Amino acid sequence: MHQGQRPEDLAGGERRVHAGEGRTAGLAVGQHRAGRLGLRQQEAGQPVLFTTRSYRHTLAWDDFRTERVERPGEVSPCTAGRYFLQMEPNGDIYPCVLHVGTFQPKNAVRDGVEAAWHHAQRHSCFDCYNTWLNENRAIFDLRPAVLANFWRGYLSRRPIAAPADGVTATSVAPPERVRP
Repeated sequence: MHQGQRPEDLAGGERRVHAGEGRTAGLAVGQHRAGRLGLRQQEAGQPVLFTTRSYRHTLAWDDFRTERVERPGEVSPCTAGRYFLQMEPNGDIYPCVLHVGTFQPKNAVRDGVEAAWHHAQRHSCFDCYNTWLNENRAIFDLRPAVLANFWRGYLSRRPIAAPADGVTATSVAPPERVRP
């Protein structure tokens, strides 16, 4: 446990992990405003980073002092530790930033990168308020609406801001990779 963090045991073996006293818990006013703006833009058909589902999930989180919900002993559906990780300057590897201080990490230098990364996959997180983590999970779960949003907003051709001379530009695909 990190300084000030404490788990709350719930029925069915679930645990809510709360932010410590010295840590920021929850979203700042600006983050709420950004989430609501993202929802309005999404509903207006504009390309935004996340789906309505992910924005609503974050904004509906009932208590931002609770960083995540865990189910000890169960395999996590979260992509943290599988597709990305949090590595601290000293080499400690965590599944994600929300696990720093509550997860016993292995160290990339001392234990090796592969062993530390495999260890980071063994966490029991089932839910959190982080919009990006929830969207990332939905992409890797191959949820059609999330994939369609990702395609419309980021992978397809779309108009971009016009330069000062008033000529309309469009985004272009990156150049093909040169093979040796």
